[in-house]
Amino acid sequence: MIRWLVSIVTCMMLFLWISPVFGQDSTRQKGSRIELSLEGMAGVSFGDKMVAFNVGGPNLLLALGSDWRIGFAAFPSFFVRDSKTGARLGVGGRVDYKKLVLFTSFYHFDTREIWVGTVGLGYKFHKSSQKK
Repeated sequence: MIRWLVSIVTCMMLFLWISPVFGQDSTRQKGSRIELSLEGMAGVSFGDKMVAFNVGGPNLLLALGSDWRIGFAAFPSFFVRDSKTGARLGVGGRVDYKKLVLFTSFYHFDTREIWVGTVGLGYKFHKSSQKK
């Protein structure tokens, strides 16, 4: 379990370190027709004997000024629980502050008819707005 957790956190940190190269610079050269950017949210959440790598799915957010947003979201996730891996769609709330996201996600497991909750932290990637 610890090995999986270290691997997931290491991959996420590498992803966060490399991604600004592709997703944050939106300068456009004359004649360029192709733009490459990364948009969305990536995060890691932890719960009872569970760790999940989450990406931002559909969400409904209420903007509170220019920096804060709160709302509900779905989180497509890859998880490790009880030393077993799988993929699930989590649902829960999120609070966004600039590019950081604090979220809770809840996953339903049919075999035992239980819901498992996690709490996580994520980072939002957005294409920089370009002024002309």
